[in-house]
Amino acid sequence: MLIALGRNFTTKTDTEVLLAAFREWGIKCLLRFQGMFAFAILDRAQKRLYCVRDFFGIKPFFYSELSGRFCFASELPAMLLHLGTSRTTDPQRIYDYLTRGDVDSGEHSMVQGIRYLPPAHYLVVDCETCRVVAKERYWRPSLESRDLPYQEAVKELRGLLATNIERHLRSDVPVGAALSGGVDSSAIVCGVKQVAPLVQLQTFTYVAANQAQSEERWADMVCAHAGAVGHKTQDAEPDSLIEEMEDLVYAQGEPFASTSIYAQYRVFKLARQCGIKVLLEGQGADELFAGYLGFPGERLNTLLKAGRLLAAARFFRNTSRCRASYRRPEALPGMDERPLVPFCRNRPGSSVFARNVGPSWRAGIKKGSRTSPMH
Repeated sequence: MLIALGRNFTTKTDTEVLLAAFREWGIKCLLRFQGMFAFAILDRAQKRLYCVRDFFGIKPFFYSELSGRFCFASELPAMLLHLGTSRTTDPQRIYDYLTRGDVDSGEHSMVQGIRYLPPAHYLVVDCETCRVVAKERYWRPSLESRDLPYQEAVKELRGLLATNIERHLRSDVPVGAALSGGVDSSAIVCGVKQVAPLVQLQTFTYVAANQAQSEERWADMVCAHAGAVGHKTQDAEPDSLIEEMEDLVYAQGEPFASTSIYAQYRVFKLARQCGIKVLLEGQGADELFAGYLGFPGERLNTLLKAGRLLAAARFFRNTSRCRASYRRPEALPGMDERPLVPFCRNRPGSSVFARNVGPSWRAGIKKGSRTSPMH
C-alpha cells in the first residue's frame, strides 16, 4: 500500500516501513500495525518525540521524567545507568510483590520515578522542555460477543493461529521454537509444520530433574511428529547455578513471581548457543484463554456486587468441585475477601461457602475474625 502511495524503499526492514507509515499517516499508522513492538520516533520538524508500545505490552518500554530529563529504554538496568535516575524502591510495588506476587500490572516499576508505558499507549514528549505533553490509548480490544457454532469457531481459531505462526516465521535469521510439551508450544510447533513444511525447525526444551514434573516424553512426541530437531537443557551444575541466577536477576531487572522463569532462561541460553536468536513460544496463551485457574475471584465479586447471592453461592460451590486449589483463599486473585465473610456468616446459604473453603476461612465465617493479608 505504501508503494502504491508513492513511497520508495531501499531496504526490506520493518524499521523503514514503520518510518514510511508514520510519514504517511502520522500517529494513526499504529492501527495499521500488527504484532509486537516498542519504539520511539523523533519528529524534528515538530520537535516532538513519540514513544509507542504494542497492543498487549509484549515488548517492554520504561521511561522517566527526572531532573529535567526524559529517559527511556527497553530494560530497567539501562534506565539505572542514566545520571539522575532514582535508585529508591517504590514501597507500594514492593508490598504488592511480597503479598500478591504482583510485578508489572500497573504503570509503576519497582524503582521510584521509573514507569512502564502501558500497553496500547503512546506518549508525546516536548523536546524543548523534555516533558510528556500527551499520553493516549490508541486501541482497545473489542468486547463484542459473537454467536458462532462450535465447529465454525474452531475453524476460525485454527486459521488465526496458522496465520499468526506464518507471520512470525518471517525473519532475517533462523527461527526456532521453545517446546515444553504442553498444549500451547506443541500447537505452535505442529503449526509450523503445517504452514511451512519445508522448514527444518529446531526446538528447545527444558527437562525437569524431577521425572514427575518432566514433560520430556510429550516434547519428544511432538518433535517426532513435526520432524523437528530437538535440543534439551537441564538445571545448571551447583557450581555455576549462582552465577546463572545473578545473570538472570540482572537481565530481568525486577523481581519475578516464579522460578519457572529460570527454565526459560536455560532454554534461551541453549538457543543462543545453537545460533538461534528468534524463538516462537507459547507464553501468553494461558492468559488469552483465561489462565490456569481462570478468574474466579473477579467472577464472584461481580455476582456479589450485582446482588445475585444464590448464583454466587452456586458458582463458589462448583468451582471448588472443579479445582481443589480454589479452596485456598489465595487462589482467588482479584477478590476482596473481607466483605465476603459477613456475607457468608449472615446470609442464607452460608453453609455452602463453609463447606467449600479452607480452614482459615471457615474460622472467619464462624467467629468473624478473618482478616485479609492482601489489604
